[in-house]
Amino acid sequence: MRKQIHEYNVKRRITRKKILIIGLIIIINLNIVSVPTKGLDDSWRRRTDMPTPRAYFASSAVDGKIYSIGGQRNDDVLAIVEEFDPITNSWRRRTDMPTARYGLASAVVAGKIYAIGGYNDDREALNLIEEYDPATNSWSRRTDMPTNRGLLAATTLDGKIYALGGSKWRKDIDEWDVRNEVEVYDPVTNAWESRAQMIDDRDGFTAVSLSGKIYAIGGMDYNEDEQERYQRDSVEEYDPSTDSWHRIDDLTEPRANLAAVAIGLRIYVIGGYNNKNNEDNYLSIVEAYEPSIGRWSRWADMPSERSRLSLVMLAGWIYAIGGYNGNSELGTVEIYEPPAFDTDGDGLTDTDEIGRYQTDPLIADADTDTDADGLTNVEEVDIYGTDLSNPDSDNDGFTDSEEIDDGTDPNDSNEYPVTTTSDVTTTPDVSSFPEGFMVVVYLFASIIPLALLIQKRKKK
Repeated sequence: MRKQIHEYNVKRRITRKKILIIGLIIIINLNIVSVPTKGLDDSWRRRTDMPTPRAYFASSAVDGKIYSIGGQRNDDVLAIVEEFDPITNSWRRRTDMPTARYGLASAVVAGKIYAIGGYNDDREALNLIEEYDPATNSWSRRTDMPTNRGLLAATTLDGKIYALGGSKWRKDIDEWDVRNEVEVYDPVTNAWESRAQMIDDRDGFTAVSLSGKIYAIGGMDYNEDEQERYQRDSVEEYDPSTDSWHRIDDLTEPRANLAAVAIGLRIYVIGGYNNKNNEDNYLSIVEAYEPSIGRWSRWADMPSERSRLSLVMLAGWIYAIGGYNGNSELGTVEIYEPPAFDTDGDGLTDTDEIGRYQTDPLIADADTDTDADGLTNVEEVDIYGTDLSNPDSDNDGFTDSEEIDDGTDPNDSNEYPVTTTSDVTTTPDVSSFPEGFMVVVYLFASIIPLALLIQKRKKK
């Protein structure tokens, strides 16, 4: 008998070990294909290379996927579109862009990607805009941009796309014509409008929007007297409310063909090129600018030195994709997670306040209730999944907090509280009952407990 018990215990321990090993294998495999786990270290990580190495291309993110579009490789101008899935850490080919081009810009509005401008294989600057719908994997042509240009920058603000700067090759005078135009495209009306020009002419620069402003950073211009290009370190800020530009703090050094993304309250500017000390310098520099305090700071360098790259922000990570290192075009993908900041010390990171809770990251307002429905923004997003801007998310006539207090679903219009603020009440008016009925109820309520007690004592 003891031997059988011993054998059973041994088998049970072995089974437990098997389960533990299988569990560990599953966890390891999940980590291999999962989105990288956020950490506290200030470091870069490598992901699967883009299948088509290229430079001067555009990238945008939609619904958790990254799309790399067009570009140049070995003097070939590309129309290729490749999609990256960070969950599986893999790429796949999508429908080619109708017009092959490099030096284009891209922007996203309402789940659609807009590919703007660029150069064709004859170095002719283009003014076309093509719209890509990831949901249908299809392209369509939109109204042309007023000005032909490549090496421009584009960014989105308030549902509109701002196309900035750029250049075109002037065959008649054999030199680059660098521009400072600003044109705004409205996808709803499919129309363009002009805005105030930038202070500096520039191409090969980068632009981002942050907190209702647009920032144009670095780039190149053409010195007509010396017949050569030079890199800029200047940065300009655009205020759409006044349709005006003004200079702010310069980059720490000039650079062109760089890239930038905005996360939280900071603009991260990465990579690029300059010819400092008359040398070709392909850069791995990472700097962050904080407009609220007017300060540049240095962060962990990117592992790969490169220019003509593309940056995308996805799920709090910066993806640095492709580019050129002075020898060849790259398919390299490196990702970086900036440290989380809580500027106002309210327990919410700046990124979450801006992106998730729509609160002010400069004011300690973790208990902000934007729609005055009795629920804080944090509760609405993290707990109930209700609309931050609508006190009655399901539009059934009851506020979100009223439904939650009553135990009904504030997102389902078919569920609503039984009680209302009207004269209807669920408490019966006992005064309307017959007197004899109430006596019976009273006696019944008194006798039952007594009978149960007597029965319990008999059993003892």
